[in-house]
Amino acid sequence: MYLFGASYFETAIFKEVFQVVFILYIMAEVFIFSYTSLQNRKNLNKKKGDKGSCLVLVLGIIAIIFLNLFCKKNYLLILSELMFWIGCVVIIVGIILRLYSVLTLGKSFTVSVQVDLNQKIIQTGPYKYIRHPAYSGSILSLIGIAFAFRSIIGIIETIIIIAAIYGYRIKIEEKILESNFKTDYQEYKTNTKRIIPFIW
Repeated sequence: MYLFGASYFETAIFKEVFQVVFILYIMAEVFIFSYTSLQNRKNLNKKKGDKGSCLVLVLGIIAIIFLNLFCKKNYLLILSELMFWIGCVVIIVGIILRLYSVLTLGKSFTVSVQVDLNQKIIQTGPYKYIRHPAYSGSILSLIGIAFAFRSIIGIIETIIIIAAIYGYRIKIEEKILESNFKTDYQEYKTNTKRIIPFIW
């Protein structure tokens, strides 16, 4: 059974490859959710302040996927087939970065915005350069999905939604981190970027 059929991909190889890559994306998210749930059960000493940002992310990601399906099915400004392969590579890079970031943060990583009152600021691995590498990984995967569907309209809509949902999420998260870590987090912010190394 195929998740995506001939309505979205012109050739059997595109259909097969995208299905494998998309399933890897879903499996990575399921692993992260399970891993986070296990860690949260071990440590209940957390300060919460999600303000609905987790729900915003989930709805935004669903919207991105369905908008790209719609744009591709209706052939809205479709790019060359090369973009499909670029998209699949970008999805995989995003998955790897997100998993690496989650495992680096360990028990401090949570799906919703909350801070362990006893935790320290992690500044190793990708966190040495950017403050939210797990989000960077997610963003790469979502942009890769848009590239794989190859609609210019879909790509533009994806970038707009990403800016809105992750902009809100990062604002909420950094506020609670600043509240918890005070000057230590301010210093960390001066030495790192949000999601793009050396740029932003």
